[in-house]
Amino acid sequence: MDRLKESLKKLVVSDKGIADLAKKVFADSNMILDIGSGDESLGLLTLKTIMKDSGKKIESLDNDPKAGADITASADEVPRNDEDYDGIFASHVLEHLDEPEKALEEWKRLLKKEGRLLIVVPFKEMKQKHHKIVFTSPNQLKELAEKCGFRKIRVEQRLWLKCFQSFFGRLMKKGDLILVCKK
Repeated sequence: MDRLKESLKKLVVSDKGIADLAKKVFADSNMILDIGSGDESLGLLTLKTIMKDSGKKIESLDNDPKAGADITASADEVPRNDEDYDGIFASHVLEHLDEPEKALEEWKRLLKKEGRLLIVVPFKEMKQKHHKIVFTSPNQLKELAEKCGFRKIRVEQRLWLKCFQSFFGRLMKKGDLILVCKK
């Protein structure tokens, strides 16, 4: 049980790392969209939770009406005007979409000039039934962003399930890819 608790602590530290990065990426952003925010009552990492005392306007979007998001819509068809947002945060969303390229093009439309995009996707995760795409390299995500016209693209790889090696008895090289870029 102690090993499980320690592993879960490491996972929370990973979320803290993403939270710290989001604060830095969106420091100059006033209007931010959190795509796929889910239900905050489940304890999920949401931008509203991360930046609750920042004074920034954050709208949440989820395709599930039960999630209680500000906007109920598909991530690739957002009912907002062009260039409404200074920043967009999407954690563990892209891998669920049938057309991730269409979603990135939509997110670019929503961003103001110089707007920032922060995406987190699972890395090398075995395809689950609800995942439409598996990201197997940082270049795969970078090339997708480039194809959609984003610039100043940075992709970071964070392995986080390595901490579960001893608990599960095998090495699991999974984790997250984190993309930061500008319109």
